[in-house]
Amino acid sequence: MSLRKHIFSYSAANMVNAALPFLLLPLLTSYLNPHDYGKLSLVQLLMSLSFPFVLLNIHSLFVMEYSKLSRTEFGHFVSSMIWIPIGAFSILQLLFFLFQNPLSDIFKIPVQWILYVPFFVLMQSIPTMLPVIFQAKKEPLNYGKFKISLTLVNFAFTLYFIISMGMGWEGRILGIVAAYTVFTLVSLAVLRRLGYLEFRVSRGTIKEALRFGIPLLPHTLAGILLAMSDKLFLANMLGAGEVGIYSVAFQVAGAILIVMTSINQAWMPHLYEQLNATPSLQTKILIVRQTYKVALAMSGFTLVFIAFIPLVYRFFIGEGYRSGIVLSQVLSVAFLLQGFYFIVTNYIFYVKKTYLLSVITTLSLAVLWGLNYFFILRYGVIGSAYALVCGYGMIFLLGWIVAYRLYPMPWMFWRNHEQHV
Repeated sequence: MSLRKHIFSYSAANMVNAALPFLLLPLLTSYLNPHDYGKLSLVQLLMSLSFPFVLLNIHSLFVMEYSKLSRTEFGHFVSSMIWIPIGAFSILQLLFFLFQNPLSDIFKIPVQWILYVPFFVLMQSIPTMLPVIFQAKKEPLNYGKFKISLTLVNFAFTLYFIISMGMGWEGRILGIVAAYTVFTLVSLAVLRRLGYLEFRVSRGTIKEALRFGIPLLPHTLAGILLAMSDKLFLANMLGAGEVGIYSVAFQVAGAILIVMTSINQAWMPHLYEQLNATPSLQTKILIVRQTYKVALAMSGFTLVFIAFIPLVYRFFIGEGYRSGIVLSQVLSVAFLLQGFYFIVTNYIFYVKKTYLLSVITTLSLAVLWGLNYFFILRYGVIGSAYALVCGYGMIFLLGWIVAYRLYPMPWMFWRNHEQHV
């Protein structure tokens, strides 16, 4: 399958997958007021921040190692990786028990939900690994079937808990957890069928994975905080109601992020295969040309989407959330910049200098926090969106500079080819 077909396949799967939760927005914005939607968003934020401590970024290795290992070796590799989230969960559960009250105060959510979060994120770990394995194997159809099936089940459980059981924002969380619990069992069954589920554990493999993944934790957490810390600022400065309006705008604009992610998912295996083959200068120029075409397509799609956002709000979003239209348009620009960042940082992952990503995102996060505080004071809720654009613009530029230093590519090939040999 060609790169273009891979991009289309991943984009189609991810767009369908994203469309289903989007269809929940009319339901959620009808059944939940902005204050309750804000609580839902804050619980999801804590889950997002906790998830890297359980998965420890080990799923990123599957794409990188698949083409290097034999089928048997890859099976041993996957089997060892599965034990890492289980051990990490045990540590996280203890920490959440010890610090439940401070966490409840910071995130403005009930204490009992704090204690449930480690289990919630553990259930997401294996279903997160399996699609990445399909990506490594260049099986976008299996990737799509798994992701869409998971979302459909998630959708069904959410409808059941909110409508049939009469639950509020808690029903949405329980719907997510129930779906991931079911698909944890499905994932284990699929891994066993593929021959990737054994009881054999390689300490060397686990140590290698931890050496790769743990230095990425600051990068991953800073990345999540870049995208979501604005909700904490809004919750503590303006209240949960503004968090609800912002969160809906964020989800609408998230369609841009889905497209950006899909393109990068298809691009990564293609890029790494070429880099592993020690590409010539001409091949590098072709890669750069293709990258610029992709970036142009990203920009065009974003502009068209921004123009249609008012119609999305008119037909899909509850009236109490209409003030978020401009918010969503500004956030779309931020997600476009994040897409550019994805493309250039593939080179940093390739040379395994992941600690530099942590430096980049941590510096950008520090700037973002300062901007969030002052922009919210001056502009209100839309100040967070302005701050996010600045934050993603900064990590894109820094990522591009670092990527060029670590793995020079002829980004300005029209000037002088020889300097890139």
